[in-house]
Amino acid sequence: MNQEATSSDDNKHRLVDIQLDPDSISRSANPNVDHERQVAIYDLIEENSFVLEDHDSGPYKLILGTLNDRLVFNVHDESGTQIVAHMFSFS
Repeated sequence: MNQEATSSDDNKHRLVDIQLDPDSISRSANPNVDHERQVAIYDLIEENSFVLEDHDSGPYKLILGTLNDRLVFNVHDESGTQIVAHMFSFS
C-alpha cells in the first residue's frame, strides 16, 4: 500500500470532532474544569484512532452526553448524520 492510501485510511479511522451535549453535560461553575475538558478534547482529536464495526464512513464526530445515569456516545459521520448511539452504565 502506498503512503497516500495509508494516509487516507488513517484519516477515515479517526475522530475529527468531539462535543459535549449541552442539554446533559452543563458547563462547570469552576472555569478550571471547563478548561481541562477542552484540553482533554483537543488532545483526543489531535491523535486518535476510531473504528466502528461494520462501518467505514469516517472520519467521525462524537457527541458525549448522559441519559438516565448512562454515558451516551452519539457517533456521526463527517456530514453530521448519526450512525450509532452507544450507552454505557455509570455503575
